[in-house]
Amino acid sequence: MLHATPAQMGMLIALQTLPFALFSLLAGVWLDRRSKHPVLLWSEFLFGCVLAVIPVCYWLGLLSMHVLYAVGWLSDGCRFRGRRQRGTGIRGATGWS
Repeated sequence: MLHATPAQMGMLIALQTLPFALFSLLAGVWLDRRSKHPVLLWSEFLFGCVLAVIPVCYWLGLLSMHVLYAVGWLSDGCRFRGRRQRGTGIRGATGWS
């Protein structure tokens, strides 16, 4: 389909993990001071919107590795914030610290 090279796939994986490495401490501090439910809902909604870009670009004939790079970067940023909030909600509900 896109005939991606191993180097391009490596770049895609790197771009998917970079938001966690770059923003985890700042996002953690910011998210600890927010209400958990709205952040979780918005992160899941944005994650779905970002992933919806892939089939739309495919149908329009615009799908390329650059689109996948952007989707990888943005989707991990959305999912990271949601995972962070989901984890604090579970720990708070179970009483674990």
